[in-house]
Amino acid sequence: MISAYHCCVCYFCFDGFLCQINITLVGQFLILQEDLRNICGHPEDDSAPENETRIYLRFRECVIKHQKLINFINTIKELYKNTILGIVVVLSILICLQLYQLMTTVGELFSQIHSFVYVCNTVVQLFFFLLTCNDLSEASTDLSQAAYDVKWFFMKSDALKKRLANDLTIVIRRSQKPCNLAVGEFSSVTLRTFTSICNTSFSYLTLMRQTVQHD
Repeated sequence: MISAYHCCVCYFCFDGFLCQINITLVGQFLILQEDLRNICGHPEDDSAPENETRIYLRFRECVIKHQKLINFINTIKELYKNTILGIVVVLSILICLQLYQLMTTVGELFSQIHSFVYVCNTVVQLFFFLLTCNDLSEASTDLSQAAYDVKWFFMKSDALKKRLANDLTIVIRRSQKPCNLAVGEFSSVTLRTFTSICNTSFSYLTLMRQTVQHD
């Protein structure tokens, strides 16, 4: 029972915990997109000079929140880059070995079912983990579209209008660089990583089968 407790804690602290962090960050980016998109509100309500100043203050709050999210993601990226590398490597090996066991098990229906369920579970676990990482990357880049949708042209003050337009351009350019986690020091974690892992696993599986057949 004690060993099972430690296994559950260790399991939760890696990919499961990172999935929850990714989902939370995606939600924060979606909220930020709506806040940024609606900073101008209705043009008739925000035409007064004091309201236009309030618009720019709301924009500054969005920028500050965006910067906090970027800093938080960079911290998580630095803390968990080696952990993510370990998760990817271990799951790749497990997929390869379980597929090999599934293909070499003959006449044992229970063992085949067990191997098949285990392979499916590993693939689904890896897919959903990488899916949340991919959603985080897309949510961070979608902020550029929210900045593009801001109705800054309804502002009456030419000075504030020009200033806000220039600042929105900076936000758009920054948002085009996705915020994502990384596999060690190698690459970003997206759904392309899932495709690469599957290709690598099947390549090693083919190599193992050819080696066994030659022996």
